[in-house]
Amino acid sequence: IDTLLVEPRRLFWIDLSFNNFDIIDPVLIMCIHLQVLNLHGNQVAKLYEVDKLTVLAHLRSLTLHGNPVELLKGYRSYIVGQIPQLKSLDYSTITKQDRSTAAVMKSFTRHKRPVRRHYNE
Repeated sequence: IDTLLVEPRRLFWIDLSFNNFDIIDPVLIMCIHLQVLNLHGNQVAKLYEVDKLTVLAHLRSLTLHGNPVELLKGYRSYIVGQIPQLKSLDYSTITKQDRSTAAVMKSFTRHKRPVRRHYNE
């Protein structure tokens, strides 16, 4: 992707749909004014790939539907929690309920303690 981007800081909208990407290319973080990012119909399977987009302070609309990641439990809440400035995810407006659920989920995972195992020897 980086070879296609001449002046990434000037981009406000990128459509990278249907390209069989299995990762979110870190070069996208150079697009500091990005507001709309369409990544639907790719092969992104890991939720942590979305973490790369948290630095895009102006990102308002993101599409990831049609990726394997969409099938993961807590998908929408995770993304809303990681990128709170989003207004739309997968062409659907983010509601107050979405934000509330994301906040609860984020708070739960932040305070989750590791499981201690006891081994009988």
